[in-house]
Amino acid sequence: MPDSQKLYNSIVKNRNLTVGAKALYFYILVVAEGGNINFQTRNKIAYDLNISNQTLGKYLKEPTQSGYIKCKQLKNNGRFGNNCYVIQDGV
Repeated sequence: MPDSQKLYNSIVKNRNLTVGAKALYFYILVVAEGGNINFQTRNKIAYDLNISNQTLGKYLKEPTQSGYIKCKQLKNNGRFGNNCYVIQDGV
């Protein structure tokens, strides 16, 4: 079984992640076209998943704390810009 398939199976079977957190992980994976980086705004992600920004924050916290994704906030001319989500391969 390829490593990516093992990772996907571990996420699906992880009982510590809610279904919303799993959906968010796979959304980021699909939008990032291969799982590396996603520059979507939080508003865009919440809109696409039909959830509030508060719910998005809750769902984002789970895979981040579990080490499945890493979130970095980018700066644009010294001001905070979009978030960069990196799918972690070796969890």
